[in-house]
Amino acid sequence: MTINFFRKIDEYQLLFAAVEKNNLHVVEQVLSHISDINRYQQRGEILCTALTVAVQKGYMEMTALLLEHGADIDAPVLQSLFSFPDGNPVIVSNNELQDGELILRYPVISRPIMIAAEMGHKPVFNLLKEKGAELNFITHEGRPVFVGVEKGNLQMVALFLEAGINVNEKSEDGDSLLHRSVKSSHAALTQLLLRFKADSEALDFSGKKPIHYAKNEEIKNYIIYGPDYSPCPCVLM
Repeated sequence: MTINFFRKIDEYQLLFAAVEKNNLHVVEQVLSHISDINRYQQRGEILCTALTVAVQKGYMEMTALLLEHGADIDAPVLQSLFSFPDGNPVIVSNNELQDGELILRYPVISRPIMIAAEMGHKPVFNLLKEKGAELNFITHEGRPVFVGVEKGNLQMVALFLEAGINVNEKSEDGDSLLHRSVKSSHAALTQLLLRFKADSEALDFSGKKPIHYAKNEEIKNYIIYGPDYSPCPCVLM
């Protein structure tokens, strides 16, 4: 497939610039002059829509405005096979998204709701959830909640669990979220998962419980005694 780029589409460059600056008035004016609100912009190696830009910045009103005008709430964020220098964004032609060919060739690394969670933008995350954004999907690195655990991102994991993701779901290799958290020695995340009633007796494909992978006493104590365990209990006088 031949990849074509539009380098001089002023209305799209203006749209992305206005979204980034949270200029609602300009965006409202530009939207009536563009053919597709879901066209992609590439900066560096990342390709994303205007909605993703608004979500990443935590712009609540801008996110709502773009959704009202038909922005794809689940538009994937892609990683390109090649890079453009920062400061030279390009607008990707609609033709490249036909039949999902671009998505098949370029890894999906995120979606708007995943970015909202990763950045800790709770109001924006909740808006996307209320508008029907999918919560449990696959990216190049795995499902969002597992990516959050791998990165040790407490706020990201908490938002997905609060949204209803099953705390005991397992990855393709048999790990539960608790297994993965314990393996990575994330004490605070382990505590969080246990507070959401993660099953400490769950077995992975090797027949091992999460505690088998605990490398420090703090995590072991959370698993054995519960997430509210404290090594220094207060002494009442």
